[in-house]
Amino acid sequence: MDSPFILMIVALTISLSLFFVALLLPRFIDQMIRLPKIKTQAVLIYKGIRYSDEGLYLYILIFELPTGKRLTFHVKENQFIDYQLGDHGILTYRGNQFLKFHIKY
Repeated sequence: MDSPFILMIVALTISLSLFFVALLLPRFIDQMIRLPKIKTQAVLIYKGIRYSDEGLYLYILIFELPTGKRLTFHVKENQFIDYQLGDHGILTYRGNQFLKFHIKY
């Protein structure tokens, strides 16, 4: 095999490895250090759908806490459709991972 071809394959392998590490590392760290589940009152202030460069839909929910802090979560489609703007309730999350939102009526 040609030496430049081997170098190109090695560079591509390293690039893909770094991409997947950057993608998966935050969730892995959250699980490894066992961040606590946090429950807090919140209001859903934004729902949005983005289309990624990879051809995937990203479902986004933004909640506002009583302190004024805003938390953004990427969620699954079935979680996204369960909630409406202005819903008030108890938000449960761990790190940057959305767990659930219990609406208070």
